[in-house]
Amino acid sequence: MTCDKCQHEIAVGEWPFCPHQVAKGLEYFEDAVPGGFVVENGFDQPTKFYSRSEHRAALAKRGLEIRAKWAGPHDKVMSRWV
Repeated sequence: MTCDKCQHEIAVGEWPFCPHQVAKGLEYFEDAVPGGFVVENGFDQPTKFYSRSEHRAALAKRGLEIRAKWAGPHDKVMSRWV
């Protein structure tokens, strides 16, 4: 799609009106992790992953998932949601 006013080629996620810029909240988040990262929780041995989706798929294969969990009355990060 091209802007009628300035002839700018509008990309996916860009604001359709002049001036064109990436709209807040529509930024692209990279799935790949250059160099990878090592995860120890949820696996028998430390395992290296090169993308976040690969990590989530390996957890799902074992019946696990990443989620927030209240750790009790001394939890300083989360509050109880009930």
